[in-house]
Amino acid sequence: MYNLGKLIINKEISGEEEKGFNLIQQAAESGYSFAQNYMGRAYRFGWYVNANPVRATNWFTKAAEQNMPDAMCNLGDMYSYEDGLTIDYEKAFYWYKKAAETKHSRALTELGDMYYAGKGVRQDYQKAMEYYQKACDEGYPYAFYSLGFMYWKGQGTLPDKEKAQEYLSQAAAMGNESAFQLLNRMDHESEEEKDIDPFARQAYLEAQQALADKETEKYINLLSQSANLGYVQALNDLGDLYFNGELAPKHMGKAYEYFLKASQNGSGYGSYSCGFILMKGSSDIPRDIEKGLSMFRLAVEQNYKAATRDLARYYYSLETEEDNRKALDYYLQYIEYNPKDTDTLLHIGLIYESGLGVPLNIDLARRYYERAAEQDETGMAYNFLGGTYMNDEETESNERKAVHYFQKAIELGNTNAMFRISYYLHNGKGGLQVDIPREIELLTEASKRGNHQATYRLGLLFEDNESGMAQNLELSVKYFQLAADNGILAAINKMGELYLFGEVIPANLTKAISCFTAASEQGYGKASYWLGRLHTDGIGQLEKDTQKAMNYYRKAIEQGYEEAREWMEQLQKNLVDETITDIEIPQDKSDEELYKDAKNALEKAQFKTAYAYFSYLTQRNHAESFNELGDMYFYGRGMAINQAKALELYKKAATLDSVYGFFNVGFLYWNGPEEIQDPEQALQYLKKAVQMGYTYALSFIGDIYRTGPEELIDYAEAKRYYQKGVDVNEINAIKGMALLYLLGQGVTQNNAMGAFYLKKAADKGNAWAMYHLGRLYYYGEGIPVTPNWHWTIYKWLMMRTIRMHAVC
Repeated sequence: MYNLGKLIINKEISGEEEKGFNLIQQAAESGYSFAQNYMGRAYRFGWYVNANPVRATNWFTKAAEQNMPDAMCNLGDMYSYEDGLTIDYEKAFYWYKKAAETKHSRALTELGDMYYAGKGVRQDYQKAMEYYQKACDEGYPYAFYSLGFMYWKGQGTLPDKEKAQEYLSQAAAMGNESAFQLLNRMDHESEEEKDIDPFARQAYLEAQQALADKETEKYINLLSQSANLGYVQALNDLGDLYFNGELAPKHMGKAYEYFLKASQNGSGYGSYSCGFILMKGSSDIPRDIEKGLSMFRLAVEQNYKAATRDLARYYYSLETEEDNRKALDYYLQYIEYNPKDTDTLLHIGLIYESGLGVPLNIDLARRYYERAAEQDETGMAYNFLGGTYMNDEETESNERKAVHYFQKAIELGNTNAMFRISYYLHNGKGGLQVDIPREIELLTEASKRGNHQATYRLGLLFEDNESGMAQNLELSVKYFQLAADNGILAAINKMGELYLFGEVIPANLTKAISCFTAASEQGYGKASYWLGRLHTDGIGQLEKDTQKAMNYYRKAIEQGYEEAREWMEQLQKNLVDETITDIEIPQDKSDEELYKDAKNALEKAQFKTAYAYFSYLTQRNHAESFNELGDMYFYGRGMAINQAKALELYKKAATLDSVYGFFNVGFLYWNGPEEIQDPEQALQYLKKAVQMGYTYALSFIGDIYRTGPEELIDYAEAKRYYQKGVDVNEINAIKGMALLYLLGQGVTQNNAMGAFYLKKAADKGNAWAMYHLGRLYYYGEGIPVTPNWHWTIYKWLMMRTIRMHAVC
């Protein structure tokens, strides 16, 4: 069962991973030690279950009691690491020791670490070295690094740079980055030790012995004596001490001070460390990019080669032609020093493949990718190699090479290759047959490992009923949402489309707009196009706004979505030019027929026609045409927004006794731009609208009397007009009445009465009222607590959340 479960989980045979996990669990429960050890790891790291250190420890114990070395070592971890059950070094030592008796390399190293740091045992560098050496005999890279470090520092032995370099070189060859960095530092410091003051060196050696004896204060004092005599290694060690904050409180200011002195004494490591601190910045040392780069360059001049990679990475991140050339120059310098550095080889390849700032050279890029592939264990180099052929001319040879490299990358677990090879499996190219089940299998694996381009692709496959797989719209939405939640812009836009059209999931224009806005702001052209369409048609809470629509269409084109061009050009044709009247007005229609035609033209974004018809009708004193023209200026439909012009037209409508004209003028005098606002005039026009039966204006009159300006505040009048609105169920008036009681404006403050009116508004679907009603129940101020008050709070707050905070 265990082996079958592993085969399913590893996708070597078909089956659901949960089924594979269940088979392993059954094997574990049957007493199979390998399965028990697997279950321990599953509960420790959260594979298919929630992480649970108690259960992890129990499973490791079951396997360890069957003398399984790996389980013994894992059980030791549970007692010595922070993510374990509890720190108990005695138990950790016991289990590491039992595993080490079987020559388990990691357990041997863990024992070495315990003796090195004095965790649960008396610190003993000699014993640490013994265990590290045994782990080295078993080929464990970290043990080589640890021994090299001890020989370099003279911990448990006299300092021996030759032996240190021997062990560190082996660790570096096995991929240990720390070993490589330390070798680089040692190479540089060997140059710095010429003409050293013998007293400085003696103080340094005594400091190392004090450190071995755990005499921290003595160690720092002796190290400071050596540093004061100009011993560069002591200066750098003090810098490290305050930078790391292990033996003394972390203090970037002091760290920088010591590194700077080392730099001034010719230390490349000191210069490099100063640069690193400056590039990051801290409360003690402000971030200073230019000065940091200058220190990195000084480190290079002082022969500290590691700085070339930091310089390269910085310039590469800027993504300009000039900076890319600088990045390439530094990467090439670094690769001469460390010819097997995978990351550097890959970046050199990427620069030649992009051609940004350097001549495009795909062949040279491939050669660097091939060099990287020799030691790359992630599959990234093979994935990049495959990509060069995938992006090349579509020939059978290139397709086969792309597939070849993607397959090699997949063998190393590279999820990008899993995603990219899906194209060839879907279309039967590159020597592969059409194999949709295999495509879905690889995409699912990539998705589970965090590649959400693959997640989005899965959504498309299950949405498509022509892929050969059964259409599953529910599953497709699940994948689209997961990809969107993880920042895939195409998926965010897709969710916007689904919410917009409402065919697969319930239509929700608020969520659609939220999705489109999020994707547009991050550069996704199609989302910008949809925002343009929504502003063109005035859908949802987005008003018809020609200028905004045009801006979004232009943005979409700039972001690479050319399909927006046709809509932009069509909209441009319909933009109003007030100086040109080339629209012919039908003379055989009545004013009302023309008005209806103008409204239809406006709905279809035929702004020139709408403007011409409305303008003609205003010459014939058609009141509502003045209002419609005013709206075109107010909302910017087919022209630039001009609220002063809108006010002028609304006033003309009002002189023709248009109730909407009176309201629109009152609204602009109250809520318009500052240069237009005139609350006294607003009251006059709004009251006229009310007299003509337009009850929507009641709440605005109430608001003016309630909020001012100061000379107009009259709470009694506010309440009178709000009450008139309440009597006809005008929702804004109901909210106004609630505020009077909640704030105690002109009435005795009364939360219960406030809640009464809030509930009336909430029952009509008003999100603002739902939210504030929920808050009143939550705090219980002036509201009787009922047995189901928890549900009441939940109900109102959740309704408010759904209505007001719908997001993609």
